[in-house]
Amino acid sequence: MKVAIAVIYNSEQQILITKRAAHIPHGGFWEFPGGKLESHETPEAALLREIKEEVGLDVIQYDFLSQIDEPREKDTLSLFVFLIHQFHGEAKRLESQADLMWVKPHELRQFQFPATNQSILTWIDEHFSSKIDNRAC
Repeated sequence: MKVAIAVIYNSEQQILITKRAAHIPHGGFWEFPGGKLESHETPEAALLREIKEEVGLDVIQYDFLSQIDEPREKDTLSLFVFLIHQFHGEAKRLESQADLMWVKPHELRQFQFPATNQSILTWIDEHFSSKIDNRAC
């Protein structure tokens, strides 16, 4: 399975996270916005589509950060992680989301994320600060 994931960074140096509603799989967990690639869709196209669908933002500028491959029992989960550093609109919550929040990068570990997001959190811990320090947001 291939998934495009967004680390959306705003002008206040915060990252957008969403909380899954209790009635869906992994309910109550926090996650980074994103979703599955459709057949014949590029990770970049999925990123733009999913961010518009999930949080109502129009992506203006982004960078590819990392591909994280996690072997599973029957396949490999490939996470295509992007940094979105310019967008239009105000983030909005969907019915499938219990909450939506902007948090500082160092606060992310205070929230409960599903196992599939742990690699992204680790990547942010190890690399995110240097990526942001070199970019005028």
